[in-house]
Amino acid sequence: MERVGLRLAIAAAGTFAVAVVACGGGAGQAVTTATDIPQSVGLELVSRLPDGTPSKGSSFASVSGDGRFVAFASGTDGLVSEDANGQMDIFLRDRQKGTTALVSHAADGKSADDSAQETAISADGRFIAYVSWARNAVYPPRADRGTADVYLWDRESGRSKRISAPPAGDSNGSSMGLRMSTNGRYVVFASLATNLTPGDPGAGGFIYSADTGKLQRLSPQLAGAVRTCSPVAVSDDGRRVACRVYAPNGSGSRLILVDPAKGTSADPDICLSIHAGVMTSDGRFFAAESCSAVGAVGVSLMVYDLNSATSKQIAATLEGFDEIAISADGMRLAFKTSGPLVDGDLNGRADVYFTDRSSGFTSRVSVANDGTDCGREATAPSLSVSGHFVAFTCEASEGKSPLGGDFEPDVYVRDAREKVPVGRVIPGATPVHGPARYPTPAPTPTDQPAQPGVVTATDNRFSPSAIVTTSPVEVRFENHGQARHTIHFLDRQGGTTLAKGADGPITNAGEFAIIRFEVTAGTYYYQCDIHPDQMRGVLTVR
Repeated sequence: MERVGLRLAIAAAGTFAVAVVACGGGAGQAVTTATDIPQSVGLELVSRLPDGTPSKGSSFASVSGDGRFVAFASGTDGLVSEDANGQMDIFLRDRQKGTTALVSHAADGKSADDSAQETAISADGRFIAYVSWARNAVYPPRADRGTADVYLWDRESGRSKRISAPPAGDSNGSSMGLRMSTNGRYVVFASLATNLTPGDPGAGGFIYSADTGKLQRLSPQLAGAVRTCSPVAVSDDGRRVACRVYAPNGSGSRLILVDPAKGTSADPDICLSIHAGVMTSDGRFFAAESCSAVGAVGVSLMVYDLNSATSKQIAATLEGFDEIAISADGMRLAFKTSGPLVDGDLNGRADVYFTDRSSGFTSRVSVANDGTDCGREATAPSLSVSGHFVAFTCEASEGKSPLGGDFEPDVYVRDAREKVPVGRVIPGATPVHGPARYPTPAPTPTDQPAQPGVVTATDNRFSPSAIVTTSPVEVRFENHGQARHTIHFLDRQGGTTLAKGADGPITNAGEFAIIRFEVTAGTYYYQCDIHPDQMRGVLTVR
């Protein structure tokens, strides 16, 4: 219980991290060969037992730069013969060789005496950072139990080094929430320890340099005072660390950029929602969910150019965006949302999406090869630095998941360049709020073409939850649910009927209605009057 509480506390501070990737083998690693190595394209089960069946208990996927290796955390014993500790461990799947290897082993190559999770890998697969409670991850072992440390593993030596350690002895508090630069030179993390560096004032964020072996406290400044950093990302040169910093007087959190070498801070005027963002390896682009103004409808997925102080809206939903990943060039993103962004997403649950900013194409990747839904929900996407491969977790809910799992979560990977069963983009609404220094360009016919309005209703859900069109507005409303539904267009949330004819009739299951009206350009709101709390959407008229 103590560990779970600590993990959630750090995650709430904006330091949630995904799992590990590794290349090759290392000293003391156990390897097992799968009996059925997949040769076909499409969705691939990663967290598989030696007989090819799902592990039923794996998550936190992370994929290497070329997509060959996928790492994941699993509490299932039997993935390799040497793992029988009944703990969460980190494993490496080699998709080319069809092998699985144990990563989070003890210093002597045997099973660790406690659990590990929350890991990251360098693009070349040499360095792996991870969090572990194990005492015997290094030698000499840690003196006490119940404290998490951050470790850096080197594939060439096969050994781990504890990097969240004071100059002498053990840390007096747990460290988690790690991020690593794609070249493996720098690791940032949050810690509750107060003895990692001389004069520590308390819990905070730290950066470790693999080049120098030194640990440094991050000291972002906001409103004329030094604040606590919850690290979000670090650039490859270590000169730009993205920190979540909580503003004074409870006014929310902001992104502050710290240069550890100079000890300076920069405020790019970007507020952060409860979900952490992500930064490219060169420190130029930052992707995050927008902060909605009070009373605003919906939130946007934004990409900010930190060099030019411009921004680009990627998508918008009422449900928001979480667990965002970005390619090295900032042009491709993977993210989790329960808001439907493409045709066919009617499950009302979280899905993993992939989008290519250069082509404007968006697809739902967390579906089986025949288009079947994941089951319960899809979470924790990881995107290769090339932007070509997406790994994610699927949680089944009832019976056997169409993707191969059964009741428990498993890890999958897909080449996002392949055609998936669902792929036509339904553009999101224009952003409802944005930082003053990052004005969002008005949508143009080339990047957001107007679409005919077609809205379907399943029980307690609209699809899509955002429409972009022109006036006169014409919407075909189809009831695919079992209950009765309406669609009512309003001037604002909780407002009045937008125009004559904008109040659609009650439709029964299997019926449809055509709603037509004229209105000036702007952003408006629609709801089901029978289920106004659950069924809502945003209408943008150009």
